[in-house]
Amino acid sequence: MPPDGLPMKRRTFLALAACAAWLPAGTTRAKGSAHAPVPGLYVFGTLPAPERIRHVFAAGAPAAVLVHAVVPDKLLGWPWALSADALALLAPQARALPVLGRLAGRGSTMPLERLVALGPDIIVDAGTVDGNYLSSAERIHRQTGIPYVLIDGRLADSARQLRDTGHLLGAGERGEALA
Repeated sequence: MPPDGLPMKRRTFLALAACAAWLPAGTTRAKGSAHAPVPGLYVFGTLPAPERIRHVFAAGAPAAVLVHAVVPDKLLGWPWALSADALALLAPQARALPVLGRLAGRGSTMPLERLVALGPDIIVDAGTVDGNYLSSAERIHRQTGIPYVLIDGRLADSARQLRDTGHLLGAGERGEALA
């Protein structure tokens, strides 16, 4: 939850994520702080330059859909098994992605040792950010050393999230077009 105590909207979060490309290298969230360097964008660790990001681990379902929409070739896999109907709607490359499990929320199915072995350049999570998600992201970053970004917002904030994710992952034009 943002410092003002009000839930952040997905649009605000995506707008913030769009600004991530202009953040100085090494921008981090201070331990114990609910401050975001850009409103709606919570960063743990040093972000790689967007052009250096090749492999993205999506922490949960909203993040997987967001990353797939913006940079499908960078998504390492799906956090859950997709139905046959859903798979039929995807390009062959997306259908072939493995089910990796999820980090987000209760019931994480991705062991941290396996996550590190996958070698993602960044972990992305998206949705309504609260204290539990912030502490979990910070803990996972500390334990793995992998930069972790929370993109805050609700479904109504999708345009901002698409823009922010595009800038964050080196696909600003695509993010803007989708927004």
